[in-house]
Amino acid sequence: TALLKLLILDHTSIHFDTLADQLYVSSSTLTRRLGKLESLLEHYQLTLTRKKNLLSIQGNENSKRQLIYDMIVRETNANFHSPEKLKKYFANLNFVRIQEIVIAAVSSHNYYLEPCHTFNLIINLMVTLSRIRNQFPMEYPESSMPADSTEYLIAQDICQKLGEHWCI
Repeated sequence: TALLKLLILDHTSIHFDTLADQLYVSSSTLTRRLGKLESLLEHYQLTLTRKKNLLSIQGNENSKRQLIYDMIVRETNANFHSPEKLKKYFANLNFVRIQEIVIAAVSSHNYYLEPCHTFNLIINLMVTLSRIRNQFPMEYPESSMPADSTEYLIAQDICQKLGEHWCI
């Protein structure tokens, strides 16, 4: 997981030797681990590229975000009461503040979300905020949801508050 975190969260590309040093492994061990990683990436239609010893993960931004989300859920064991584990992924994002924004938006529309769904929404928002702040934007298709639906209004409130708080 440390290998994947370094490649997908911290860098757009990283030199092979630098990565081996950061992981405290030999070149041959890193090569073996990269081979295993490639099979995982295939599941997300992502590829590991190596050009002039620079490694990077290539593919659709949506697939990268799905991989990050799945990695977090797997590592936290879907434990909805352990936001401290998210700090490993999002040191510059405040889980509690995002949670407050989500709960306030949901409550203001007299809506209810199960705690597990709230946690999943917060993880997705943290992945999205992190990727946007690290210059990995994504094009979104126009929503077919009616603009006056409760869900749309909640999403609009959340986006507005997150945008104000993190200047995006």
